[in-house]
Amino acid sequence: MTLCVSHWHQPLIVPLATGVLQLDVGAQVDAPWSGGGPGTTNIASDGSGERPRFEYHVNGDGGVWIFSAVAQCARRISVAWTYTGFHAWFHVRVELERFVRRGDAEILQETLTESGRPGPSSGFAYTGIATFDVWPGDVYGFRMSGRDFGRGPSA
Repeated sequence: MTLCVSHWHQPLIVPLATGVLQLDVGAQVDAPWSGGGPGTTNIASDGSGERPRFEYHVNGDGGVWIFSAVAQCARRISVAWTYTGFHAWFHVRVELERFVRRGDAEILQETLTESGRPGPSSGFAYTGIATFDVWPGDVYGFRMSGRDFGRGPSA
């Protein structure tokens, strides 16, 4: 009699960087919002029917993600935002910037979180209000970045 036992093991991969940027707009924002960056990204809402929402997940040392829209007319836009996520456990960095790009030049760039300081290693949650002065055709939005010095995906 032969007993054959087969075991198939698949490692559990935990994303080392995951984040969500949700906008709660008091003024009318332009739509659609678009975005991208490394890993898996998801535009959960482009702002056409609901509040704009962007999500990312990446296994690695981190990256930079952009979530933006194109201004249809000249105006000042105030956007309440919430940025939450988890960027692993060791020497975590979390940064959120607002920007306006007019043509080929970035005319505004401001860090909305504490730049260069280690973020919390148990996750993060930041909120604030960003104001954009835009002209027609300006690209405006948010740049998220993060990294860690972990040893790679958890298994």
